[in-house]
Amino acid sequence: MQTKENSKLTNLKSSRVLHTKFGLLSIRPILFSPERIDLNNADKLIGWTEINDFIWKCLCPNEQRDECGTRYDFTAWGTSLFEIVKVFKDRQKSQKKLETINELYAEIEKLRN
Repeated sequence: MQTKENSKLTNLKSSRVLHTKFGLLSIRPILFSPERIDLNNADKLIGWTEINDFIWKCLCPNEQRDECGTRYDFTAWGTSLFEIVKVFKDRQKSQKKLETINELYAEIEKLRN
């Protein structure tokens, strides 16, 4: 991916096209930048706002879901995601989203102490 080449495009160009037994397969990079909140001037990055909104929508819905629960044993997420899920779920009752990735890190540190 080259910034100048992709900066004004509405879609990223494929960085790689592979011929497989299933047909042509395009591989496109997704760049995550959780330390950046406002990405109005950046191209093709998924920043904190998008990441936070997606996790919140999945883990902390306002309304109860008919076909799946949202209360469960946090350890089911494994050691690498347990703390992140717990921080989000602890905020569900108050419906207070995290403001920044640094706030998430601080909450995880509190869990560890």
